Amino acid sequence: MNSAYEELNSKRKIGFIGAGKAGVTLGAYFKSKGIKLSGFYSRNPDSAKEASDMISVSCYSDLFALVADSDVIIISTPDSQILNV
Repeated sequence: MNSAYEELNSKRKIGFIGAGKAGVTLGAYFKSKGIKLSGFYSRNPDSAKEASDMISVSCYSDLFALVADSDVIIISTPDSQILNV
């Protein structure tokens, strides 16, 4: 990869809405590849805290704060909850 691509990716931060198995697994994978994560937000604060602690990123109790701190948002909620996000 060229250095401009790597530099751009090193500045982007990914945030997760939803802190279940899919989000945590994807977050851990991204982090292992050197991709920066802002953290997790979940309707269940305990889930967001557990996910954040598991991969050493921030836990957000405010959805808008997560969005403000992230360049990319991944919605990793159950399909039935996507419309509620």
